[in-house]
Amino acid sequence: MDIMKPIASKHIPQGDEWFYEVKYDGFRCVLVWEKEEIRLISKNNKDLTDKFPEIIAGCKRIEKDIAPYLPLQLDGELVVLNNPIQANFAWIQKRGRLRRPDFIQKAAASRPASYMAFDLLQLNGINMRSQELFIRKNKLHTLFASIKSEQKEHPLHYVFPYEHPDDLWRELFVHKGEGIIAKRRKSKYLFAKQHHDWFKIKNWRTIHGIVTAYHPTNGYFSIQVYDADGKLKNIGKCKHQLEAQAKQTLTELFLTNGTYNENYYTLPPAICTTIHTLDLYEEELRKTRIRGALTSR
Repeated sequence: MDIMKPIASKHIPQGDEWFYEVKYDGFRCVLVWEKEEIRLISKNNKDLTDKFPEIIAGCKRIEKDIAPYLPLQLDGELVVLNNPIQANFAWIQKRGRLRRPDFIQKAAASRPASYMAFDLLQLNGINMRSQELFIRKNKLHTLFASIKSEQKEHPLHYVFPYEHPDDLWRELFVHKGEGIIAKRRKSKYLFAKQHHDWFKIKNWRTIHGIVTAYHPTNGYFSIQVYDADGKLKNIGKCKHQLEAQAKQTLTELFLTNGTYNENYYTLPPAICTTIHTLDLYEEELRKTRIRGALTSR
């Protein structure tokens, strides 16, 4: 399934030609809704339909309202929500790994997934990709508005566009959301990697940690912090965005002066750095990047 992918950016584009949406942390997929069949297809062309029966059941509950628009295709993010802004990636990952139907049904009942629809790719069987985004977005809003009030408790949600990035960023900060997607209002839906219409800006958190181990098999460094009792505590591993010279120096330091323990090297707690991460979940950093200079304690 070909999808349009946002480009990573450190800066939020500004101006009237843009609007802004929540970036949800889940499984990007297309909801293919035909008169005889409903499917969830991932960005890697994997069929996720059987893994998320609550989404399919929710679609069927509102099918009478949606029938005038079929067949249709929605682009969105499959998530397990902590709140309207923040998705729980660990939970959606667990759901993706489940195989047994009884386990899937139990998970769907205890912590149901949601489908966050942000784009309209097909309407009444007509390809909408060549339409400008604000037209696709308006038609998508109309589609969701047609769902009758008694059917509002369903797992499909319309991703609302914000006019001003500061308004969304405040919500994002309070609810610990993953980031913002900035989209050009008149953009068409392109598969090409090189475009200048969709940008993603992540809501990085900053953590100061101590580099205590090096894992030569994958090039990762272990990060620890001191807890309230003054004891070192593991909070995860990272290697991304470390400058080449700093990485080489750090690696050589571990290889030359470190203690080898089975398959990794350790050093006393002396090397400090700044870490950018999206979250700290169950004592593990998510999507980490070493961004600060390395210093000695």
